[in-house]
Amino acid sequence: MTLKIGWFTTARGIGSRGFFEFVQRAIKDETLDASIEFVFCNREKGESDATDSFIELVSDCNVPIIPFSSSYFKKQRGGKLWKFYRDEYHHEVISLVEKYNVDMCVLAGYMLIVSDEMCRRLLLINLHPAMPGGPVGTWQNVIWKLIEQKYKDSGAMMHIVTEVLDSGPVISYDKFPIVGEDFDDLWKSVEGVSIDKLTLQGEDQPLFSAIRATGVLRERPLLIQTLIAIAENKLKVTKTSVSNPVGLELQNGINLTFEVDEFLRKNN
Repeated sequence: MTLKIGWFTTARGIGSRGFFEFVQRAIKDETLDASIEFVFCNREKGESDATDSFIELVSDCNVPIIPFSSSYFKKQRGGKLWKFYRDEYHHEVISLVEKYNVDMCVLAGYMLIVSDEMCRRLLLINLHPAMPGGPVGTWQNVIWKLIEQKYKDSGAMMHIVTEVLDSGPVISYDKFPIVGEDFDDLWKSVEGVSIDKLTLQGEDQPLFSAIRATGVLRERPLLIQTLIAIAENKLKVTKTSVSNPVGLELQNGINLTFEVDEFLRKNN
C-alpha cells in the first residue's frame, strides 16, 4: 500500500525546499510508492521570502499546506522563551493535522523542538547528521566534535522522535569516511590547532566545509532509501520501535550505506 506521509518544516532556506522537491520527484517517477498528504509549516506568508516561495511550491504541487506561525503565536502570548509555549502550540498543531490519515510524519527542516504530546500522538521521524552513537546536537556541533575527536567516519541516521531529544530508536543510517584522498590534506592543515581557534573560522573552515558538503550530498538519498524500505515493508516502524519484516526488533536500524552509494552513482 502507498505510504502516506505528513510533512513538517519551517521552510527557512534551500535545504528544506530541496528535501521536499527530492521526495516529490521520487514519488512522481515512482521510485517511492508514497504520497505527501499535507505540509505543516510553522511560518506564514510574509515572514520570509524563502518560506513564501516554499508555500507557493507546495500549493503548485496540489499538496495541502497548513501555515501556522509559531512566532506570531509566541508574540500574542507575551513573547517569553519558547519553552513556555511549546506544549500549547503543538496541542493546536495536532488539532490542525489530525484530520489527515497518515502513516508517519517527516520532520524536514522543522526548527522547533516538538512537545511530548506530539511524540505520543504522532509517529514522527527525523534525520540526525551523525551515525548511531555519534555526536549529538546541531549539525554544526556534530562536525566540530568530529574534528575535535578526530573521527575517521561520519554519517547520518533517521530516527523516531521521542520525548528525549535525538535519542529515539534508530530506523536507518549511512556511513562515509572523512579520511583518505579528499580529506587527508585538510586534516594535516589543522594539526596542532586547537578546536577553539578552528571554530573561530566558522563554517568556511575547509575541513568543516568538506565534511558538511559530503554529508549534505548523502542526506536526501538516505531519507528516500529509508522511506522506500518502509513503503516496501522491509522495516516496520512504530512510535516506539523499529523491527524487520518478521518482527525482530532492531536496536540500531538498518545500514543503508550501499543503497545511498548506489543512488548517488546512478544519479550523479
